Amino acid sequence: MASRRSVIRLLVVCGGFDALSVLAQPAATSPPAPGVLAAAAARATIGTGATRVGLLLPPRFGPFGRAALAVQFGVEAAHQREGRGLRIEILEIDDSPQSLADAYDALVQRGAAYTIGPLTRNSVTNLARLPRVPVPTLALNLPEDGVTLPSEVITFSLATEVESRAVAQLAFEEARQRIPFFRRPRAVVVAAATPLARRSAMAFYAAWRELGGETELPIELDAQPALELRGLLAASGAEVAFLAMAPEQARDVKAALPARTIAYGTSQLSVGAFSPLLRFPELDGLRLLEMPWQLQPDHAAVATYAKPPVPYNAELQRLYALGIDALRIVVQLLSRAEQFALDGVTGQLRFDAAQPVRRIERVPVLAEYRGGAIAPLTQTR
Repeated sequence: MASRRSVIRLLVVCGGFDALSVLAQPAATSPPAPGVLAAAAARATIGTGATRVGLLLPPRFGPFGRAALAVQFGVEAAHQREGRGLRIEILEIDDSPQSLADAYDALVQRGAAYTIGPLTRNSVTNLARLPRVPVPTLALNLPEDGVTLPSEVITFSLATEVESRAVAQLAFEEARQRIPFFRRPRAVVVAAATPLARRSAMAFYAAWRELGGETELPIELDAQPALELRGLLAASGAEVAFLAMAPEQARDVKAALPARTIAYGTSQLSVGAFSPLLRFPELDGLRLLEMPWQLQPDHAAVATYAKPPVPYNAELQRLYALGIDALRIVVQLLSRAEQFALDGVTGQLRFDAAQPVRRIERVPVLAEYRGGAIAPLTQTR
């Protein structure tokens, strides 16, 4: 275990991960197609209504350009159905505090009533560094750990930490029903050696302990599964295994789990699983959370909105859905609703202004692998 060539090690670092949202990273792999850029540039605004709403996005020509366009197109799809009376002003910002401050100055001059964005983790963190946030804002990511956002900001995020905590709650409640009342549910956490997986694993680990469950620091995998993994998992005595990794890696880890241990994960485990060319039968029985947009094409809300104007991979589909629900949420917030619930394309959405943390609660769909593909379960929370 002490060898530098060991492929398993305990994960003891819980901070200092990538500052940008991983949700935007898949969009950075290639630049947007010229035709898509031209179409987006022609829509520096969406709609002609009297109520102005700012949309703060990374530059189209930057590394997060495709992510920005996916969110923009999602906002436009929602605007076509529910944006009557709204004019969306699209402003590009980089990750500097000055860029964010300049964008808000522009929105104030234009009389904006609300702001959607920023999208990247760094830019959301910069909200806390402004002297004030002059326009109420729905931020589309979480800030860095330990940063408190101003009261004018409400967060609505697809961040992996949020899903990991939701999985911990669900798995804990299900484990409680399977074990004697005098025992504390036990979980084992296994993570790939990536920033996303580490954040996901540590969020689950912290949430599980807060709920009163037993667990050890996450086990981290390198490129190949270790021979000693099966022994570690068997010795854990866990009712629950949380797998923070891609489906390809999860196949070997799930095969090493004892029969009594139920595996769980976030939507990270569905990447590629919706392709008709890919099947993962080794993952059958693994439970995860996924959004209706990906999982339920016949869902009432999903069927309402136009599909993206260009082919998108799974991560960009999620960002497109994020844009749809973001505008729907702002419509509610502009009506000064103190509480509301939406049947969203990203999940069941709830807001309560009386809660100490100003955020949109998102409850995705509970699903599991069956026959190598992901199918929704009837049980939801």
